[in-house]
Amino acid sequence: HNVEYENVLKLFSKVHPSVVKKGPGRVEALSLRAAAYERSKDWDAACDELEALVPLLPAAKLSPEEGWGPQPEQNVVLGRLARARWHAGRRKAATSLAEQLMESCPTELGACEVACAVLMERGDAAVALAVMVRCLVEHRATSAMASDLVCGVMRHCSAEELVHVISPTMKEGVSERSVAEVVGFIGLIMKERGDILEACRLYQRSVMMAPDHASLSLNLMHTYTLRRDDLRALA
Repeated sequence: HNVEYENVLKLFSKVHPSVVKKGPGRVEALSLRAAAYERSKDWDAACDELEALVPLLPAAKLSPEEGWGPQPEQNVVLGRLARARWHAGRRKAATSLAEQLMESCPTELGACEVACAVLMERGDAAVALAVMVRCLVEHRATSAMASDLVCGVMRHCSAEELVHVISPTMKEGVSERSVAEVVGFIGLIMKERGDILEACRLYQRSVMMAPDHASLSLNLMHTYTLRRDDLRALA
């Protein structure tokens, strides 16, 4: 996939260099180029693109009928900038921006990723888990976008810690089955990212909470198979 993003950068630099500097397509072009740098993990370059983009927002609406793609949202770009600054080692600036953004948009993905990283470094795992779950529920329709957030937290937390954080919602009328589905959903994200052992632990815990849940049981069986644990998969 990195080759595709390298092609995007080459396209802007060699074929369409002017579009990044001026014109109605500048906002979308800067966002796309920043995304290419983010995916290639060139965080300093991503910061440069996003910092050039922020003053141009909110952008004027451009018609999709004329071939324009969706214009980047201001909060999303600010969250991406906070995340890029964090990975570029500019942690104070990243933390400040993330905190400011979360005051008005507590489930913004990039800001939540920075906040969770800060919380985990401080040893506030329970708060980080709560932020992660709240953000994941908000972005459940596009869960792949939240995979970095989820993996960043769950690689340092256990399934039991996760359940301990979510369980109080049962007092608010949320069923144990629903909690099990949230745990299993996080297990699915971990499995898709290749962290099979942690996915297996999450599915095991979810099935303990909802042993008659067919989908969770099938996913647990699949993780056993991926781990070449055929006896458990058949059990």
